[in-house]
Amino acid sequence: MKEFQHHYDLSNDWSLVDCLLQNLQAAGYSNWADLRTKLLRLGLTDLQAVQSFLSQQDSADNLAWLWQLLIVRCKQVKLHSLEEFSSSGQVGLYLCDQLGSLLQEQLLVLYLDAKNQLLGQRAISLGTADKALAHPRDVFRWAVVYNCTGMIVAHNHPSGHLSPSQQDLRFSQKLLALSGEMGIKFWDHFIVAEQSYLSFREQGYLIKS
Repeated sequence: MKEFQHHYDLSNDWSLVDCLLQNLQAAGYSNWADLRTKLLRLGLTDLQAVQSFLSQQDSADNLAWLWQLLIVRCKQVKLHSLEEFSSSGQVGLYLCDQLGSLLQEQLLVLYLDAKNQLLGQRAISLGTADKALAHPRDVFRWAVVYNCTGMIVAHNHPSGHLSPSQQDLRFSQKLLALSGEMGIKFWDHFIVAEQSYLSFREQGYLIKS
């Protein structure tokens, strides 16, 4: 997988829709009604057909990816599940669904195989209203159980503020160092609120010292 191929600032579902609409307009579709009319003329009557069509257009790489992410989000909202990791935007929005409404901090880890498919997810710890207690060994214990090749760590901030604390940063650096020794890819650490998220990797926090 190409590491973080897409770097869209998709902090919530509305930002996904806005970004998709901007790309549609740049591709010559003035609004949703105009897009629907053109799609019907082409005989494209479902989301997968539209995705296939957009993927064939040389100048529509961003548009095709955003449309695919919209399809994934629709499935996630319906099923409350995630099957495969493909972008930080996809995972960040999924984690908002999982953790954003909790009143206590919780540390959640997604364990991935070599194809970035989800092997399982585990709630590692449940903290107080403003502090989630965890130790790296608790994270890697399940990494061994799942025999994973990659993982994503996330915790929520019930306050809604997404800025990482010094403890958050130190914890991430410990995981980054240990994951390298164990041959496991530490993809990202997310802080999530009810309708937004912060990616440590996109913010430049996950840098080996």
